[in-house]
Amino acid sequence: MADPISGHLNWTTAEADAHRAASEYARTSLSLSGAASMLPLALDPSIALTNTGSTGGIRGVCRHETIATNAWNGVTSAGATTEWKVETAQAADGTPAVAAKNIPVYLLDVDAVVSYEIEMDGLNFASELSKVLFDAAAVAVDAALATGSGSGAPTGIITALTGSSDVLTAGTFASANVVSLQNVLPPINYPRPEVWSGFVPTRTVPAVVGERLNTSPNRRALVQLLQDVLAVERCTG
Repeated sequence: MADPISGHLNWTTAEADAHRAASEYARTSLSLSGAASMLPLALDPSIALTNTGSTGGIRGVCRHETIATNAWNGVTSAGATTEWKVETAQAADGTPAVAAKNIPVYLLDVDAVVSYEIEMDGLNFASELSKVLFDAAAVAVDAALATGSGSGAPTGIITALTGSSDVLTAGTFASANVVSLQNVLPPINYPRPEVWSGFVPTRTVPAVVGERLNTSPNRRALVQLLQDVLAVERCTG
């Protein structure tokens, strides 16, 4: 025990022979027919999910409402119109326009058929099954919130987007592309900018609308990418 790394180099012949004999016995001790079945069984009953899963990112930045009917109805507005004016000048009408917004409710279910025996005797069966069912529902909901068709399932944010896309070819990536998403986003109130990598508020944005500086890893990675692109542009420009 004083030198477990190289102590065997100092063994006597008898000590070395004893070690070889013990090792040989360990290898052949289970050679008896069926002896392996006498070993204790090690079983971990927890279910290890192997699917791709979901981070729930969209749900994390959304407003959640609980209702008891088949649709949520709300009101939207682009906001009121302001103006700079001088004293005694007539004020212009800045009344905001409002519109109704209807969001239908859809049913998602997942069924698992089990026997009474496995439900009663399975170790931690109920909690493990609940974990699997919850994961299945979370994956389905997050996929629908991203690319859902709106027919029999929620309309995904990608499906609902209108606009065009830019395809960058080799050698055309510039610093402007890094912040292009930021530049087209309005400075409205995102309560959790740390999980929305596209919204990158600056310190000059008025605090009155509720923004907070985004210091998330995604934001820091975006800043680093921009710095690298600017460095390349300076070297090649």
